[in-house]
Amino acid sequence: MSTRLETKWAASASSLPRIANLLLSEGYYVLYPARRIFSVYYDGDRVPEYWRGEEGVVPRKKHRIRWYHSLDGYREKSSYEVKITAVDGRRKFSARVDENAKGRHPEIVTMLRLIESREISPLSLVNYVRRYFGHESGRRFTVDHDITYRRVLKFDSRMLNAGSAARDEDLALELKAPYEIPDLNFSETVPMTRVRFSKYSRSIERLSIV
Repeated sequence: MSTRLETKWAASASSLPRIANLLLSEGYYVLYPARRIFSVYYDGDRVPEYWRGEEGVVPRKKHRIRWYHSLDGYREKSSYEVKITAVDGRRKFSARVDENAKGRHPEIVTMLRLIESREISPLSLVNYVRRYFGHESGRRFTVDHDITYRRVLKFDSRMLNAGSAARDEDLALELKAPYEIPDLNFSETVPMTRVRFSKYSRSIERLSIV
């Protein structure tokens, strides 16, 4: 479980090299190698969690199965994740799909029950490249680019079948901080908009699920 403060900006995907250089000039450093991330998002028949996000209702949850690097990674290296947005910050719970069920957090157990009972179903596949930047202050930036969305047609332990891709014209810049969000000194250098950048919500909209 983790609790943290987060803020996000959207910028044109073409501004990626400039943003990376500006982060380095501000004292940030490459924290990890870039990697591609895949997430299958779940929601109910009338996408209640999507609407809770649009209306700003808290607490709210996102249920997803996430893996890294390759489209077939979900077969062996995927994880269940529940992300909760609350008044006091965000928390995330995760468990490897292939882990022993004993000791899983109650949020993960509830997610599996909802999937089994078909109260939530897989709706969209989101994939993107994430770049990681750290700072000696403990702050961390992630830059997500090459973001695409696909409608999930079938998803289980044997098969992932998804529709054609809808590409996002923006990238997402996110600052994670343990206590407070500082000003972004170079925000006027690169055209950026502070937003609630929810890839799940954007996938629902761009795939015309609502």
